[in-house]
Amino acid sequence: QYSALFKGGTYAPVLGLTILRQGENGPQVLAGPRNPETNATHPNVVSIPTRRIRVSLAKAVLLTGKVATQTDTEQAFVREWRTYRDSDAMDVDPLGCLVANAIARKVGFDELLSWHANKLRVSLESFTLGQSFVDYDPQTNVQTIEAIGMPNVAVVVPESTDAPNPAGYRMLKWFDIDDFQQGYRNKDAMGMFPELGLDGLEMCVHGVCMATTSAALKRGIDLE
Repeated sequence: QYSALFKGGTYAPVLGLTILRQGENGPQVLAGPRNPETNATHPNVVSIPTRRIRVSLAKAVLLTGKVATQTDTEQAFVREWRTYRDSDAMDVDPLGCLVANAIARKVGFDELLSWHANKLRVSLESFTLGQSFVDYDPQTNVQTIEAIGMPNVAVVVPESTDAPNPAGYRMLKWFDIDDFQQGYRNKDAMGMFPELGLDGLEMCVHGVCMATTSAALKRGIDLE
């Protein structure tokens, strides 16, 4: 169960969303660099959508999954797609409630949720312990690091869904799986987002969120 990894709540829970759609050449995943105007701690860091969540909700969500494998820092869950008849049905299920809140408030899919909740598929993929950079003091050269626990949830949206434009990101963009994996593996932020015209000193690819989505995609994704 979750308690084997949560270690008494010393890890702040942060949700990671592996948002997927069917593209022309196969499944695609959503990612983008964070907006420095709205995210001072992770400016221009390429990320999947994330959201801080309450410990009680994280625990409830983790109890909905069946653990497939476990290490000292990660649980991978049996992939079980859930569907909901409408947004009201999502509200009474811990996993559905978490996803509905996150994709509406953080990603900007509120209209999608209102009209197409019955077309969403949701699966709890993993729970991972890691570290997140929080702050840096140039005067003392001290970095502040936060211990986080990340449930990663896959969400399949209709194939016609356009990339949203939430305030927390410079842009969000759909990637074919191979292109996403190559960009993550090579830490090639410029190659992933050439349209932004930023260099390697301004934009980077790292973090627990990207690692957990990459791991979920390695397990294979078949949306048809």
